[in-house]
Amino acid sequence: MAKLAVDQAARMLYRYNLPHEKKRPRNLSKLNDPSTWEKRRLKGKLAVQKMVVNLMELYLQRMRQRRPPYRKPEAMDQFASEFPYEPTPDQNQAFIDIENDLTERETPMDRLICGDVGFGKTEVAMRAIFIVVSTGYQAMVLAPTVILANQHYDVMSERFSNYPDIKVAIFSGAQSKDEKDELITKITNGHLQIIVGTHALLTERMAYNNLGLLVVDEEQKFGVQQKEKIASFKASIDVLTLSATPIPRTLYLALTGFRDASLMSTPPPERVAVKTYVSAFSRESALSAIKLELKRGGQVFYVVPRIKGHHRRCIAISQGLSSRCTDGYCSWKESVKEYTTCYGKVFLWGNKDSCMHTYH
Repeated sequence: MAKLAVDQAARMLYRYNLPHEKKRPRNLSKLNDPSTWEKRRLKGKLAVQKMVVNLMELYLQRMRQRRPPYRKPEAMDQFASEFPYEPTPDQNQAFIDIENDLTERETPMDRLICGDVGFGKTEVAMRAIFIVVSTGYQAMVLAPTVILANQHYDVMSERFSNYPDIKVAIFSGAQSKDEKDELITKITNGHLQIIVGTHALLTERMAYNNLGLLVVDEEQKFGVQQKEKIASFKASIDVLTLSATPIPRTLYLALTGFRDASLMSTPPPERVAVKTYVSAFSRESALSAIKLELKRGGQVFYVVPRIKGHHRRCIAISQGLSSRCTDGYCSWKESVKEYTTCYGKVFLWGNKDSCMHTYH
């Protein structure tokens, strides 16, 4: 409990009491009436206790669940040999951990793969997917954004291209109703083995033919309702979670033994350490950094704090760059399909060197 000056309280509560908001404004508890605060505290405590009980029941149920171990695919060695890079020691250990979870244990897998961006978590997930779908089951890959889902779809389509019996599809909010209906029919009939998508995969309409594995990427970026849906899937299928920054609850469950974990702390041989610089903004320093990155053949992702005035900032930066640099601006005010085209199809494919974006 804290005592706040009136001007401080007004400033702090403004972000929660937005103009024209339909909900009832939030209020601070009064110092001379502790009963209101006590009721709120007790209500919060009961909610947390209920959540803990539900989690414990879920994991106890998973421990009691049994499923026959998957058989190791005959083409597993061939699939592994098609990986174009030399696996890191931590990747190799993660491969072993997951293979043991799937082929030697009867309890469903619930493993966290924790590693920084670019450390090879996706390849580890694809090894697990290959084992599951080769046995006749389906795998669902859940990503928090359309952009990331498209990236996973492109990577997995290429990785499984030598296996015609393994069909990969993407399901997201960017698709039309007819496209979604057609995909749901194929998923229900078992004509698709790997389904990549956003939280749209958690809709009530979705019916899987023989779902065996759920891969969750960046779990911390999903909302509360999506996490509750994910939890409902976890009771009876194998689950693999990929994250560079797992939420405290996930990390705690891994540390206490309720979930298995594989730590990937070894960077690939050619991965250079990320350097972060913090300084006051100046057009000259921004241009210098952008030019340096473009000179080495890289791309630039320029984030601005607000939509208003972004065109002026974009023009100011563009004027100081070479003519070969074209800028694409992306904003969530566009439709999901337009946003995906702007960022996913233009920036990721290398058709543009720099992309300006708001913080959304």
